[in-house]
Amino acid sequence: MPASAQIVAAVKPKAEPAVPVTFRSIRPSALTRQCQYVEAPDWVEAGRQLSLGEERTGQPPIDVFIGIDFGTSYTKAAVGLMDAIFPVRWDGANSADDQLTLPTEYSVLEGGRAVLGQHPRVTRESVLVNLKHPFLMPAVSRRSICEAAVFLALVIRYVRSWTYKEHGDLLRHKRLNWMLNLGMPSNGLEDDQQKIAYLRLVHLAWHLSLQDQVPGRLDSDTSQVLDWMTNRPESLADEPGLIPEFLAQVAGYVQSSQRTDGLHCLVDVGGGSLDVVTFSVIHREGEDKFAIWAPEVKPLGVHMLLQNRLVGADTQDASAVDPISCALEAEAFARQASLKPDTVLARDGLFGQEVEKLVRAVVAKTKTKRYKLSPAWANGLRVFMSGGGGSLAEYRGPVDGGVGRVAHRVNMLDIPRHNKVAEHLFPPGSYHRISVACGLAQDPFNFGTLTLAKDIEDDPALGAVHVRPRLDRDDLYAK
Repeated sequence: MPASAQIVAAVKPKAEPAVPVTFRSIRPSALTRQCQYVEAPDWVEAGRQLSLGEERTGQPPIDVFIGIDFGTSYTKAAVGLMDAIFPVRWDGANSADDQLTLPTEYSVLEGGRAVLGQHPRVTRESVLVNLKHPFLMPAVSRRSICEAAVFLALVIRYVRSWTYKEHGDLLRHKRLNWMLNLGMPSNGLEDDQQKIAYLRLVHLAWHLSLQDQVPGRLDSDTSQVLDWMTNRPESLADEPGLIPEFLAQVAGYVQSSQRTDGLHCLVDVGGGSLDVVTFSVIHREGEDKFAIWAPEVKPLGVHMLLQNRLVGADTQDASAVDPISCALEAEAFARQASLKPDTVLARDGLFGQEVEKLVRAVVAKTKTKRYKLSPAWANGLRVFMSGGGGSLAEYRGPVDGGVGRVAHRVNMLDIPRHNKVAEHLFPPGSYHRISVACGLAQDPFNFGTLTLAKDIEDDPALGAVHVRPRLDRDDLYAK
């Protein structure tokens, strides 16, 4: 090598390692939420039952809808009852300041019983975390389904008991038709394998919620567990609903004065995933009709943002980070993890490029292949940002850039509150975090009809649309 080339090689800065593409479990060296644990009050015990007191015959049943947003970091729930939607408060399980979100974790006590949260008398190994991570992968093991089902069973029991506590005067001695809706990623229904995993999860969780106590460990190969995974409980009035989360998030928007028919984009920044979807909505023949044009879900959520910041850090640095309660602002995170602020900012720059690349790819695919004739390309594409990380600058800037490079005009919108949710039930500015759960707490029939992306062919050269089975153009396109 010539001397000049050696000098250039010596001073050329080393390229930063790429952003990770698979999860590495970040498990802090110590439990950080044991002080928030709440010993279940007496009223929580009632959640084992399907009704509050002995049912009286001759009275019409009351429909109760449970909506659960099962998240990587936090889980949220809401109850639909009496033509109103009530976000669930977790004061009977957790003493954190934010009472509308529950950390997605549970403890296994010495006798084998499971309880929500980090029990003060258990070790780090007895607290199960990262329950949602396996569901972000193409295949989900039965063991992962069992662990997540234990958590959801505890959530379902709590929601029933909370409903009795809040509305006992109305529900006592009544027959209740329980219905359960669980949120899925925007591409969840496109993949039969993923759909089956979620159905097994929710079936098993409901069965477990009716037991005398929820066991912390399940043998995934026992005949009873396998039977519960594959058979819907008769105690549910209908088959559990698996609803794409974006439908639940925009449920308030579609019945608001802000609504405009046509093409939209939603970017959901969750703990584990970044869910980007373009969809259209129109109103025809008395119902809303949705079409999914381009759904993409990648492991670029907040946990991956933190994991990316730790690339190159030693094990001791990583063990100081709790992906649920850690500081997200770059400089504060650097102090917490004993890293240089410039290092964290450099990693954030690489991460932002990946976020922008994903958003740009989804919007470009929609514009060039899927829905070429949308008026949104000239008038401006309406974009929603939601999720726990939706307000972070590390996402908002790349999202705005990714959309703007393709659509040129971007109309960023806040998610309006569903009109069945009273404004006093949540703090100002927090609705976007519970919008999925609130939207899920209703009859799935209210969402209208949905055409999946796999059932819509790419636009041909002239912009006509072909659908399997073929639908009329007006069923998908706004006039």
